[in-house]
Amino acid sequence: MTRFTLRSLVLVSLLAGSALALATPPATLGYQGNLANSAGQPITDDLTLTFRLYDVPSGGSALWTEVQNGVAVDGGNLSVALGGVTPLPSGIWGRQLYLGVQIAGDSEMQPRPPLTAAPYALRAASTMKRTLTVSAEGTATDNGAALLAVVASITDASLDSPVVVALDAGTYDLGAASLAMPSHTVLAGQGQSATLITSTHAPAGSGATVQLASHTAARDFTARNTGVSAGESDSTQGLAASDPDQFQVPVTNVTLERVTGESIAPPATLLGQRHGISFCASNSRATDITARAFGSPFASGFRTDCPSINLKVDGATIDAADARDGVRGAWLVAGAGNEWKRLSIRLDVAPSNQTAFGIRVLSPGSFTSELQGRLSDSTITLRGGGLLTPTTTSRVEGIELNESAQLALIEHVNIAIDNLRAANVRGIGLRETANNVGATVELRDVDIRIAALQEAAFNFGEIVGIRAEGYPPQLRRVRVNVDCVSGGFNPCIGIAQPENWSTLPGTLLLVDSDVQVGHRAPADGSTRSAALQVMGPTQVQGSRLRAVQSATGEPVRAIRHLASSAVTRVTHSQLISTDFNDSNTGCLFDGPAGANGEWFGNHVQGSRCDGGQVNLICAGNTQRGVGLLTNACP
Repeated sequence: MTRFTLRSLVLVSLLAGSALALATPPATLGYQGNLANSAGQPITDDLTLTFRLYDVPSGGSALWTEVQNGVAVDGGNLSVALGGVTPLPSGIWGRQLYLGVQIAGDSEMQPRPPLTAAPYALRAASTMKRTLTVSAEGTATDNGAALLAVVASITDASLDSPVVVALDAGTYDLGAASLAMPSHTVLAGQGQSATLITSTHAPAGSGATVQLASHTAARDFTARNTGVSAGESDSTQGLAASDPDQFQVPVTNVTLERVTGESIAPPATLLGQRHGISFCASNSRATDITARAFGSPFASGFRTDCPSINLKVDGATIDAADARDGVRGAWLVAGAGNEWKRLSIRLDVAPSNQTAFGIRVLSPGSFTSELQGRLSDSTITLRGGGLLTPTTTSRVEGIELNESAQLALIEHVNIAIDNLRAANVRGIGLRETANNVGATVELRDVDIRIAALQEAAFNFGEIVGIRAEGYPPQLRRVRVNVDCVSGGFNPCIGIAQPENWSTLPGTLLLVDSDVQVGHRAPADGSTRSAALQVMGPTQVQGSRLRAVQSATGEPVRAIRHLASSAVTRVTHSQLISTDFNDSNTGCLFDGPAGANGEWFGNHVQGSRCDGGQVNLICAGNTQRGVGLLTNACP
């Protein structure tokens, strides 16, 4: 039988509900504890717990008993409301009490923590003094000074004696100062729209309105920074969990719940970077947070770009806009056990922005045998300032895996890029290098929709749904719709291995997917557009590849082979190349001599335009208006 120990006890919420009548005892008792196994390691599990109140420290009969099922314990931490299942009896008040805690299948933990029962509240003699309340009855400046003083007075917080700083609803203005929460503290407000902490803290390097150390938690407030940075690379942050003295060194065991971090530049701010929330932390989690950054040369909503592991983010609303040079939704770093889910990202891309990224995933520094990181259940929206205004934007990407980044899975993600003009527009850019051979990135249930114009001011560019460099990815149930607006230049491609792609072992896999591309009246008469563009081995199964020609007759392809090493095996799929009149004469595929194709059991609309130099093997294919094709199809 596994043995558990109760490592710490905090009574955090004494009276439930609103103001109570004088003769009314408390309805529930808030309780926080920390559980570890017999080796002293924190546990994570959903447990059935039995709570009892006694009037003796050991033995005796319980005065009250309650069983709670499915209590979530995360990293040893648990939080429950006693009395929510079985009401607390009125006869216990005014007596010395002791609390018993028992995990199903284990014996009751010893010793029992002592409690003192008063007529209208329960107090834990050793821990009640650890809850420090800061009122908001004064001016915002007075409230901020009181908050700074209370936090400065915390000198002995520890694992066994944590401190909760409880804030009333109101505004706390710190001036140019930063609120640095020491380890083993909790900063708790009354809600993101009710408790606001502000500052203009903007030192050289980086500075945050609220700065969290290791073993801290933040809940239910908004931290806003409106400071002005002195240098180009300096950053101002609303909320930061990081080590301010050691760059790129993560803190550990930090919890963010229902907090907002905002970094908002005053008008005409010419220097610095804005980060709503900077979360440089390992073995940490964030739940239902909001991160906003507006103004300055660069604005990033949510930044977690330091080497980290076991970082869990579940629910984040992220916005960035009004920056002069660039906007970023989220910076992430691949790492073992890292997961990001339920991210909702929106960026407004201005014509002056040089780059814009919904999510940028950076390298963990080295490759491992295990893929690192999972992104799921998220939406990314990038909106431009219009299609008619010339732009200096060189690159816009919904998601970019930067050089040598390593991510295991992207699933249930929607990306929309609209009303935008730039040199390069990509829904997802997979930019892994040869270092990650065997580290397959898998995309599942991903929807990408792009309506954009390729900027004529740049000599070269492209609009691509998925750009796959490096080791070929596996794509399952992806939907890609790329609409290249009239007047644009250069290629318009659904899924592409680029022309400079280095041949690597492995096969690009496309299963149960739908890829559609249309290039409306390209200004340069481009002939390089395609639904699928490949350089190496590729398998297409149960999918649809559809390329629509413009009214000017630009030949687009369902499949474009770029090199003699390109080998496409297409089974039980639809290959369609047509024009706006839905003709049957579009260019299905082309490629150089030596390229190979194997088509089995497909339905096609269009004809080959490779001059007969691609080696094609066919069986069981049908063509629109023709029926079963010969082995020399199409």
